[in-house]
Amino acid sequence: MIADPQQHYAPLMDVLPGFEMVPAKITIPIRERSEATPGKRPYIFAKKMAKVGQMFLSGQFPYLLLSGPTGTGKSEFVEQLAAHCGWSYEMVPCAKTTEIAALMWQMGIEADGSTSYIDGPIVRAMKRGSILVLEEFNALNPSELTYLNTILDSRGTPEPHTGTTVVPHPDFRLAATCNDVAQETGVFKGTQTQNPAFLRRFSLKVRMDYLSEAQELQVIAARAPGIQKQPLRVMRQLAVACRKMADDGRIGFTCSPAELVAWARLLVFNAGADENLQLAYMATLLQVAALDALPQGEAVDVHNALDGVLRTVLSKGIAELEKEHGQLW
Repeated sequence: MIADPQQHYAPLMDVLPGFEMVPAKITIPIRERSEATPGKRPYIFAKKMAKVGQMFLSGQFPYLLLSGPTGTGKSEFVEQLAAHCGWSYEMVPCAKTTEIAALMWQMGIEADGSTSYIDGPIVRAMKRGSILVLEEFNALNPSELTYLNTILDSRGTPEPHTGTTVVPHPDFRLAATCNDVAQETGVFKGTQTQNPAFLRRFSLKVRMDYLSEAQELQVIAARAPGIQKQPLRVMRQLAVACRKMADDGRIGFTCSPAELVAWARLLVFNAGADENLQLAYMATLLQVAALDALPQGEAVDVHNALDGVLRTVLSKGIAELEKEHGQLW
């Protein structure tokens, strides 16, 4: 039996660094960190999402469905909520071939060579009272989700080797992330229609969108100290252009905050705090940060979009900046 973690309540504004202040009377449950608590990273919680996190951890709304465009940080939000509040955490990436039963119990080999069942990530989270994240759960075969219905009803599930019912710990939390819902069909984009009975069990259904310009720039600057104002401005405008092209179905690349941060860090690493060099190296390092992993046609579209943004912001394109300030290689 896993011991209950020590838990107390603290003002939300003292625990979750945010863009906006929240009333001091709003509190959130805090735990002592364990080996299953994820590490903290620089993260800023939008006021809405800080409040969602408080409701989710409170126990009154233990099942959270997060939808939104690719790259809006749905999984990272739950991870950093756990990190900042000290909760243990299990994350399961989902695919068409994922079998829920295999994530509940797995076969292990004992010292004498015999086999036995061991707890998988779902059962570990149930017993420990952890946050369980089903990442991109809408990729699952809908029939797989029926395994979870009795768990979400708090009825538990029987252990295959003993028949004993494992009932979820009162602090068990489940967050499921998924793509946007297509307006014309009401179905999650690019995936299979999911089991309505499963979806109804979520007491919180929240759409995450991209951060505002000021918020996104603040996040990048916090995670890439030394990035300069003009490169930041160019990054944000390119992100807006890429997201518009993605919405139009022209490309799949959304220039997510994580990709922007990686790009900014590469610029600082190679150009230091020199703004002119950062601008000159932008195209080369965007290639390394993201474009080399894209289909060739899509990479060309993003490269051309960057050239257009540079000309709008600086009246100079990629070639002129590289000629004026030098190429990285």
